[in-house]
Amino acid sequence: MLEKTKLSPVKGRLVSLENGQPWPVGKDGKEIDHPVVKSRYYRRRLADGDLRDKEAEAVMRKAEADARKIETANGKGNK
Repeated sequence: MLEKTKLSPVKGRLVSLENGQPWPVGKDGKEIDHPVVKSRYYRRRLADGDLRDKEAEAVMRKAEADARKIETANGKGNK
């Protein structure tokens, strides 16, 4: 089964939905996070840097912060 997630276009990129329709916009005219199934089309747009997966980015930032804490605790931080 394919994974579901919410994606949004990177600022300055014009990306359409897989079915060819324009990416949804909010009341302020900005593109919004849109729920999609991570099909080949969306995985390719992610790989090309056209789309962002904010949830995945948040998980990566947390993992990096945790790794820095561990390195600092072990005396290996920024020498």
